[in-house]
Amino acid sequence: MGFFAFLIYLLATGKASGWEPLLAIALGIFYFYTIIDTYLSCKRDANAFGEEKIGSEERATKDAGDLRPDPFLGILFLASGIIFLLLNYNVIQWETVRRFWPVLFILIGGKLVWNALKKEA
Repeated sequence: MGFFAFLIYLLATGKASGWEPLLAIALGIFYFYTIIDTYLSCKRDANAFGEEKIGSEERATKDAGDLRPDPFLGILFLASGIIFLLLNYNVIQWETVRRFWPVLFILIGGKLVWNALKKEA
C-alpha cells in the first residue's frame, strides 16, 4: 500500500517532473495487479483448504508448497528503492535513470516468459 501512496504523492504534488506518464501507467498496473493477485491468492487458499477438508493430505501438502511467494516483485522493489536512495544522495543522476527505465519492462517481460516456460515443462 505504501507504493500506491507514493505514486499518488508524486503525481499529486507535481514532483514527478516529466515522469507523469510512466508513473500513471505504473499506478494503473499496480492497481490491477493487486486485484488480480488478491483473487488468485484467495482461490489458491480456498483450494488448499478444500483439499485438507476432504482428507487428501498428500495433495494438500503439495499445493501448500506451491503457495511459496515469488521473490521477483520483492527484488524489483528492493532495486527501485536502492536506485531512489542513490538519486537522493546524488550518487547517480536522474538523466541516467530516465535513459534506462525501459529495462524495467524488459525484466518484467522476461520474468513472465520464464514463468510461462517453467509451467509448460
